[in-house]
Amino acid sequence: MQIHESFKFCPLRPKKKRKRKDKDHKKKSHPYKELFSFTSSGASSRGSSFAGSPTVRGGRSGSTSVASLFGTTTTTTKNKNNNNVNTSGASTAAESTSTGPATVRSSSSNAGNLHGAVISNGGSEGPKGVAASTVHGRGNIYAVGESLLIKRMLSSTDPEDVKNAGNDQYKKGNFSEALSLYDRAVSLAPNRASYRSNRAAALTGLGRLAEAVQECEESIKLDASYIRGHQRLVSLCIRLGRVERAKKILKVCGPQLDLGDIQRLEMIEKHLMRCSEAKKVSDWNTIVRESEAAITAGADSAPQILVLKAEALLKLCRPEEAEMVITSAQKVETALRKATGMLTDTTILIVQVQIDMALGRFDDAVTTAEKAAHFDPNNSEVIGMLRTARAVVSARTTGNDLYKAGRILEASLAYGQGLHAHPSNAVLLCNRAACRSKLGQYEKAIEDCNAALVAQPRYTKALLRRAQLNCQLERWADSLRDYEDLKRELPGDEEVARALSEVQLGFKKSLGEKMNQMWYGGNVEDISSNDQFREAVSHSGLAVVLFNTKWSDRCRQMTPVVDQLAKQNVGVKFLKVDVEANPFLAKAESIDFVPTFKIYKNGFKVKELLGPTQEALEHAVSHYNSTTL
Repeated sequence: MQIHESFKFCPLRPKKKRKRKDKDHKKKSHPYKELFSFTSSGASSRGSSFAGSPTVRGGRSGSTSVASLFGTTTTTTKNKNNNNVNTSGASTAAESTSTGPATVRSSSSNAGNLHGAVISNGGSEGPKGVAASTVHGRGNIYAVGESLLIKRMLSSTDPEDVKNAGNDQYKKGNFSEALSLYDRAVSLAPNRASYRSNRAAALTGLGRLAEAVQECEESIKLDASYIRGHQRLVSLCIRLGRVERAKKILKVCGPQLDLGDIQRLEMIEKHLMRCSEAKKVSDWNTIVRESEAAITAGADSAPQILVLKAEALLKLCRPEEAEMVITSAQKVETALRKATGMLTDTTILIVQVQIDMALGRFDDAVTTAEKAAHFDPNNSEVIGMLRTARAVVSARTTGNDLYKAGRILEASLAYGQGLHAHPSNAVLLCNRAACRSKLGQYEKAIEDCNAALVAQPRYTKALLRRAQLNCQLERWADSLRDYEDLKRELPGDEEVARALSEVQLGFKKSLGEKMNQMWYGGNVEDISSNDQFREAVSHSGLAVVLFNTKWSDRCRQMTPVVDQLAKQNVGVKFLKVDVEANPFLAKAESIDFVPTFKIYKNGFKVKELLGPTQEALEHAVSHYNSTTL
């Protein structure tokens, strides 16, 4: 008898699996079993389960649940296998510590042979990296174990045990939990220098550097020979830019400190000296470069270095960047002032006043200047800054009122009074340019716009005013350049786009291009015949043709895009051809894909796009509209 190939190796009778008869086999206990085991001696533990069951310890007597530890009651019943099953409707500890939505599913646990509904949370990880999805519910048990351990340690009276628990949390990156444990250790043994130093480490991890400095100082007071406290204090002084304090510590215990800290301190001191020398000669670029180098070297939270950088950026006409830097300096200075009781640094306030003035926030500038004068009334620089801020506010208010009343010449003079107090104020310069434009003083108005843009290069109001003035004077190249910059700054502004198209037309006309038949509209023209199409694309200028259908979703999506481009590019003719209504025209133009765009310039086809993106279409229109054929 022949046997088919697939049956050659099939056994005639399947072997029976042998049952395991290892009497010494014991079930593996959970790593946190001892922590949660509160069963009294002699109690039966048959049917106990740790595989995700909210009931922690099963048995006929002495059973205690995790929920009961938190003040909630869990009722247990027995199933047919004589095992405990949670039937309580109250939330258990495993649920309360979950980090995601709990799901209920039927499970058969290998740990305790528990059959029934098990609350599961995915994603958490238990001891030794065991995922909760592998051992059902273990992630919840691990989280509960952590919280219970911390809770037990916080009620402990042994400061060393509490400190060690804090060390464990610190190593895991749980700085808040570590800080609470260190606080408990310090309260139990306030004269231990190491406890204070550990608390400083936790505060540093939380970014509370000023408080960490105070803890290190207390640690050194308690034990002047405690090197770890000195090391932490030097590291904090480096970050805060306290060079002199760090140097004093080095004199006391220099050889025993970290060599890396000593090298960082020397580098920061060198960069600060270079900043000081550069400020004497107003070399602001060098100050920016050297301050950034000091920050990179380790002084990342030094208020005086951040103030130097912010002032240099302001002098370089970069007020937006200066504001971000000075905000960081203010946060650090405020924390130091609250922790140490130090006086307010008026240098930060002076720079903030200058930034507010540059950005046109005159009322804020006056408020900040008054605050600085309150803290340092004898500072001549502060008094001068306050006087300047008030003069600028008064000039702007008076000028605006006169301009609204139609008294243009008087408004111009009022803005000029404010510029005597603050000559580089971009807002006042731009306002005076508007007055001079109304008075027909175009050249002087352009000069004011130029000065405003030197003071604040990204001041779009001044840029727009200069573009309009150049257009009035038919300086097409200068106006075109300004409008192109404006379109990059304000890509969705329809007025800017329309003005750009008008200037492009004027520029092309100045180059001698034929403009007598140039399209000038802003609407999309529907094409219904071949003759209409030929006439439209044969004119001078740019024409963009959309071949579409009514049933295409992509065509419907591109229609509003084309309408928007037509409004933004009034010097470009936009046409639309329905290929179903004009099949012969579609065939003549070889259209076999919709949407298809064809771009014509001065009667010649220069580009064809099949189903382009909005960005690709906009780029093509902008490119061919700005080039000559």
